[in-house]
Amino acid sequence: MRGYLPIKPTEIGEFASSGIFLAPYAYVMTSTVQSENIDEDQEEIEFQLSYRAALDSRRRNTSDSGFALAIDFEITQLGIEKGDTIELVSEIRWNQVESILVAESEEEELTWFASQEVEGQLPTWLGAWRSDGSA
Repeated sequence: MRGYLPIKPTEIGEFASSGIFLAPYAYVMTSTVQSENIDEDQEEIEFQLSYRAALDSRRRNTSDSGFALAIDFEITQLGIEKGDTIELVSEIRWNQVESILVAESEEEELTWFASQEVEGQLPTWLGAWRSDGSA
């Protein structure tokens, strides 16, 4: 199941380095999301979930940028659904990360990065993160 994990740049670096990460929840296509969006296109719903995850990252960490990882979860990693999120019950492996999505403006848009681009992008993300007083 594809899901979107709100995350800080520092956590992205730690995750990429260690290869594992434990998070409490992710945004996914839950039964609630499906029932509330019967007439919506699957791609549009996926975008909305990824954008919510990036906004969640932005709000929780008081930054101008928000970060979300697109992850292909295994069923054994998933717990109880709650609204548009699902509890994560085990660690995620870096090789499950499909991409990094970044919300950098007030516009409803995300910039896509491949997981292989983290090493080159992380210094920029960390610099922007710290320039606003966040760590």
